Amino acid sequence: MEFLELEIKALPETKYALVGRILKSAFKAVRVPLILLTRAG
Repeated sequence: MEFLELEIKALPETKYALVGRILKSAFKAVRVPLILLTRAG
């Protein structure tokens, strides 16, 4: 629980880094099927 409290205190900076990381991985996950679809289509 202490770790969570530390994370919450550090949120302003890490929140954006985390969101950026999630968006990047989501983009990568979506990009591959899209590329395959456009090649197949």
